[in-house]
Amino acid sequence: MIRRDFISSIAVTAFTAKFCGGCSPQQSANPAATPEKRAQYLQTMLKRLCTDIGPHPTGSPEFKKAAEIIYETLKEAAPNTELDEYRFEKWEPVGSAECEIGGQKIETVLHHGCVGTPPEGWSGILIKSESGGFPWRLVDESTGNELAHIRVAPFGPAIPNFGGFNSIQKFTVDTDKESLLDDAVENKVTCRFKAQAQFVADSRGYNIVGSIPGKTSDEIMFLAHADTVYTSPGANDNTASMIVMLMLAHAFSGTTQKYTLTFVATDGEEYGLLGAQHYADRRKEEGTLGNIKFITNFDSLTYGPNLWITSEDNELNKMLVDINNDLGINGTPRVTETTGFVLDNEPFRESGARAVNMNSRGYDEKTLPLYHRPEDTAETVHVDCVENSFLVFREYIERIMVL
Repeated sequence: MIRRDFISSIAVTAFTAKFCGGCSPQQSANPAATPEKRAQYLQTMLKRLCTDIGPHPTGSPEFKKAAEIIYETLKEAAPNTELDEYRFEKWEPVGSAECEIGGQKIETVLHHGCVGTPPEGWSGILIKSESGGFPWRLVDESTGNELAHIRVAPFGPAIPNFGGFNSIQKFTVDTDKESLLDDAVENKVTCRFKAQAQFVADSRGYNIVGSIPGKTSDEIMFLAHADTVYTSPGANDNTASMIVMLMLAHAFSGTTQKYTLTFVATDGEEYGLLGAQHYADRRKEEGTLGNIKFITNFDSLTYGPNLWITSEDNELNKMLVDINNDLGINGTPRVTETTGFVLDNEPFRESGARAVNMNSRGYDEKTLPLYHRPEDTAETVHVDCVENSFLVFREYIERIMVL
């Protein structure tokens, strides 16, 4: 397996005293009981996970701290909570990336997973390419060998994404530097890119999995990734959405529903879906993958009040739109009728579950430029998006339970 060696899975199950075979939780202790409690819970968790810890990419000590915090609060809601551990080869940058175009220094970042450059960097000229999503290529002027791939950021400042395991160097620069790059191509200007990286063997990843047993072993599963890119504290991508998932667990804590409810805060989503892939593989090996009947992934629910639903399941699409309208949510859902097995849902395709992937839009000018940036802080999260998402998916669970 490329860059992923699943050596072990450690399931440390902690039973919470709240579970009492169908009794109601004490509302005074339930952080999801009222809008006021949910807002306070949101702020507390954002502070602990984003402000206090900062960026917490997979395999880092910071992610381990975040996983322990998530485990602590999820086990209060779900009677079966575990740290699902896996091992892999971690990527991490060494120092800051540098870029010079004709002697002019501009901001750049290296995509995670890339092997990096020599200490002195790579120098060459730029050419245009029509394929691969990186329109500019840095090439050695004498040999024509490709040294690096370059693109501009989609929303403004330079950001990293997953570049592929052990791949050629991929860099992003600010979106307003497009004309500078094109001029460099036309004039054969000498350009230099530098960014070093290293791989650390036998690193640890941690999914946090909580389950509320139902009357049957059939499951409704929710996923939300808890890791961030190395440049960002990740308040909107994806901590706030993960907190919505935790609120749902608290909302149904102490109840016994038709279906088992499973909540998974995944690791490694920003690094090739490592955590979700590990957990799906584990469930397949255990023979329980087919228990998953409904699966929903939350990713960036706080980009605006307009929920973005991706699923080819028209009944579930209509249900979510109807719930939004029935609750009087101030937002207009957007439906993309293609497979819901995308992002962290994708490794669970073999389950045959009814899949939905959730994102959002609406505050685009404020929120999209925060994507994968240091500015994606707790203070930028829109509380109304969190509250609306919680209300919609609490009702969604209720309606699924009667299907």
